[in-house]
Amino acid sequence: MESFQNDNVTYIATVINGGKETATGVVLTDVLPANAGGLISIEALDGGQCDADTITCTLPDLTTGNSARVELVVSNTQANSLLNTATVNEYPADEQA
Repeated sequence: MESFQNDNVTYIATVINGGKETATGVVLTDVLPANAGGLISIEALDGGQCDADTITCTLPDLTTGNSARVELVVSNTQANSLLNTATVNEYPADEQA
């Protein structure tokens, strides 16, 4: 997709549970590029809650093979190119039963 300076850029992040157990407490955190103009919106498309101030989304539990998507719309007023980074954490990641 081609985008130009002063256009908004839409990212869709897809989180997939590739593990053998249900993923619980799934949180996606996004770090906007330093040269981006700012966040326009963030939305959990498949359920969950997002916080635009922290650019995080708490996603529903994901059974094996299931996924959840997050849409981020970013202002591109300052950059010729943008590289966006997102991380996903599952809680508790190291808890043993």
